[in-house]
Amino acid sequence: MSTTQERTCETCPALLPPRRSGVRGPAPRFCDDCKRLRHNDRSKAQYTRKGYPKSRPEARKHKPGDTFGSLSLVERLGKRNGSQWVTAECACPGRTVKEYNLSNLVNGVTVNCADREHHADPRAGRFQGDVPAYGTVHHWVAAKKGRAKDRLCLFCGAPAVHWAYLHGTPDQLLGPEGTREDGMPYAVDVEQYEPMCRSCHRRWDNARASLPAQRVSLAHVAFFLATHRVEDAEAA
Repeated sequence: MSTTQERTCETCPALLPPRRSGVRGPAPRFCDDCKRLRHNDRSKAQYTRKGYPKSRPEARKHKPGDTFGSLSLVERLGKRNGSQWVTAECACPGRTVKEYNLSNLVNGVTVNCADREHHADPRAGRFQGDVPAYGTVHHWVAAKKGRAKDRLCLFCGAPAVHWAYLHGTPDQLLGPEGTREDGMPYAVDVEQYEPMCRSCHRRWDNARASLPAQRVSLAHVAFFLATHRVEDAEAA
């Protein structure tokens, strides 16, 4: 091939430089600009969009009045520890207003509100008619007696960890099947719970577990009657 022969790009009319003698392989068909554009086009055709949002939830222009399910944004409060916080109003009869993390609010990972006057506790009465659930009773104990971590263990005097069920009543209940508390015994009476450390709580429950689930442990009942007031024992 003569070095004086002129060649043009197959895409645009740009002249290609003459091919150097002694170089093997096909002569270039496109100029550098056209090569780059063709490469970008192939990359775009092969790219699969991941569906990620183009901006963070905090950066979007959410304004008062925007709705998120049953919640409507009332006011933006600014950032706290790097997160944007807002106040939102629930569409419940009481129109409860509460503060929310905007990211949680947008992604739908927050509850409507925690006002049990307008939103009943969903754990209460979810089985056995109107009998409260296992977790509900433990919330009642904490509300009446405070945190177990602020008390001392009933047996060894070490810092307590849990509110332990004493198994001191024949009217005990069992957690329903298919739940996290499946088969776990508990009682509605909050006086049946005392603070215990982890090891004492385990030994106390293991002693009760050595008996069949439907049988009452007379030793546990006797301990409860001996350590509690008469009116509490009668209530149990």
